[in-house]
Amino acid sequence: MPRPARPIRFYVTAHSGVIEIGRALQREGVVRNAYAFAMTAKVDGKASELKAGHYRFSGELALDRVIDRLVEGPNDLDADRTRVTIPEGFTIAQIDRLFAEKGVMDAGQFQKFATDPTAIAGLNTDFTLPRASLEGYLFPDTYGFLPHSSPTQIVEQMLVNFGRRFYRPYQSEIDTAPGGLAALVIKASLIEREAREEADRPRIAGVLENRLRKHTKLQIDATVLYGIEHKSRIMDKDLKRKSPYNTYLHAGLPPGPIANPGISSLLAALHPEKNDYLFYVARPSGFHIFTRTFAEHEAAVRQARDEWKGSSKTSGANRTGGATR
Repeated sequence: MPRPARPIRFYVTAHSGVIEIGRALQREGVVRNAYAFAMTAKVDGKASELKAGHYRFSGELALDRVIDRLVEGPNDLDADRTRVTIPEGFTIAQIDRLFAEKGVMDAGQFQKFATDPTAIAGLNTDFTLPRASLEGYLFPDTYGFLPHSSPTQIVEQMLVNFGRRFYRPYQSEIDTAPGGLAALVIKASLIEREAREEADRPRIAGVLENRLRKHTKLQIDATVLYGIEHKSRIMDKDLKRKSPYNTYLHAGLPPGPIANPGISSLLAALHPEKNDYLFYVARPSGFHIFTRTFAEHEAAVRQARDEWKGSSKTSGANRTGGATR
């Protein structure tokens, strides 16, 4: 592969492995062979010294010079980057709007790419991606994007981060979990949209597992809302809307993730708390009341309602188990 004469802008994500960096450099045409790059860096004792950040490569550079540049650290291109923090639980649509607001790319461009089966099929990852949408796999984090970055470059950064932070460290557990990676990401997205407090995440995960095991409908408001575009609050009539994401009508998990979960929710899905709870309802504090029977749940709903009435916060409590409104 001839090295390009045009300047190549290249971004190394934090804690990327030397093989990951080599593959990305090969895709961009900076090096001819990813494994030769990785092997040279290891033999020279520099594999662990490659620094994250933005780089510009141009002209003919020997392999050892590329490695030295990455050891030296980011060049002045760092000043050009746009830093964007993607919150945990954002959907593809929300990320698209955020990118448009930050001037990363035009509105609709990111969403179009992330839901294009042809574009997704062209991505190279060491874990299986869904065919129709990347929802759930776009890892929430703070990124530095170069001006005029393509959707491919941005999505690849986020997928590399997903693999580095979750898939590779826990691959053996993920591969043997019921439903594999796909089911875990769906569950994690539900947990992300339901939980506010860290301590509640594994417990909510346990509730989901219990209801799935008993073939009880999940009855999660957040899944219903995902199937209704441009709506932020659910009404009773919405629970009857026909949608594959309506977990009041359909048993089991929804057909896909409803958000992009962070590492805490992904780990909660992978390591759910073993409990016998079947219901929960949110309190103004952000924590949930967990109960075992529907009678206990109704009492918890009344308690939570009283707390919400006495709170200055807007009611919109997360709940599962068909809580009375």
